[in-house]
Amino acid sequence: MQGVLATSRTQGALEVRWEDRSDTVFWNEKADSYSKAELTNEAPEELEALRELAAELSPETILSLGCADGRRDPIPALELLMETGHTVKKVLCNDLSPLLLDRAAANMALVPKEACMQSLFRSGPMHLLGSLEGSQPEPKALLVGAYRFEMLLAGGLRSYIRNSRLVGDRLSFGLYRLQTSGRGNRAQVIPLPLTVGSSASSRDLAAAEGYLNASVREAEQKDGANLGVHVRGTFEADERGVFSSAWFTRKGLAELLRLFFSPDRYSVSINAAGKCWLCRINPRDSKPRGLVTLLNNVLGNILPHELTKSLSAVRRMLG
Repeated sequence: MQGVLATSRTQGALEVRWEDRSDTVFWNEKADSYSKAELTNEAPEELEALRELAAELSPETILSLGCADGRRDPIPALELLMETGHTVKKVLCNDLSPLLLDRAAANMALVPKEACMQSLFRSGPMHLLGSLEGSQPEPKALLVGAYRFEMLLAGGLRSYIRNSRLVGDRLSFGLYRLQTSGRGNRAQVIPLPLTVGSSASSRDLAAAEGYLNASVREAEQKDGANLGVHVRGTFEADERGVFSSAWFTRKGLAELLRLFFSPDRYSVSINAAGKCWLCRINPRDSKPRGLVTLLNNVLGNILPHELTKSLSAVRRMLG
């Protein structure tokens, strides 16, 4: 049985449990259709990178953050490792959506026991996971797959329109910014005067793509704090939840990761792979014995006000 993180946050005078937030509602409603959705299956390069890294490390532990129904991650890695004769001692599956995590538990139950000795399931925001392995977790590598801003302009926006019944029939946009100060770091969205509806014409979409490109390039010239573009999808007919997704520039993503994974302690590589940036992060002073994954743009789906504390939590997981 999965575990649930019973924690709430305060929004003004109103206390909102994470289970009731609009983003949790959104992903819960996608539980039945998630595995077959076009947007779920657009980045095969991620799966190849996952398999390659799993084969290289033969990890004792896998922490799959934002695992959804488990079919993209961690199950492909477990299947490959089983073929090599390696058994993973422990797998932790985490997702914001309790319903998606139920699907992951059901799918993981079909994985042969030779692949994995123990499976744990924890729903909720990843920054609330806390310590899962005591005070000194084993060293781990991190694999991140995050959407490339260039690919939003080269088909990503049009994919959203094709899939408007899933992500929302009204899209709004903002510059995704990183604010750094002596009081800490935080991400914020600066709204842009642009809204795109599901009935937008090809000409409208081309104009929107051009405007987004110009806005990001202008922001980059002013300073280096821009991460890319944040997209928010809503449904005009009702309040079925809110879709939140960020698309990162390479420069912005590199700056974000550098804040949490300093070059003196970690090696960081960022490579373009189809729709995604594939980022591999390794500890410099020890060989990884575990693997943490943050794939399928889970990094971009984290709510902006939780981005930096989520990355702080991921860093702690690396040991």
